[in-house]
Amino acid sequence: MFLPVWYDVLWSLVVLAQVGLLAAALTLWFRRRHDHAGGLLDLVVILVVPLIGPAAYLAGSAPFRTAVRSRAESGSV
Repeated sequence: MFLPVWYDVLWSLVVLAQVGLLAAALTLWFRRRHDHAGGLLDLVVILVVPLIGPAAYLAGSAPFRTAVRSRAESGSV
């Protein structure tokens, strides 16, 4: 029983997205200063919850929120 090609392509894209989000979230996590409990909890969420953990960390990060806020204030949403 063979799987269609699109199935392999789809899962390859999911893996690439996960690796990219994980790399971006870990890079941002290492650059920021954390208190002990909050930073450790963030790291655990990034590493344990696949795809959603890194995406949530990046969405909740201060640089992202600042960029969205500045675009909204300038009217270029």
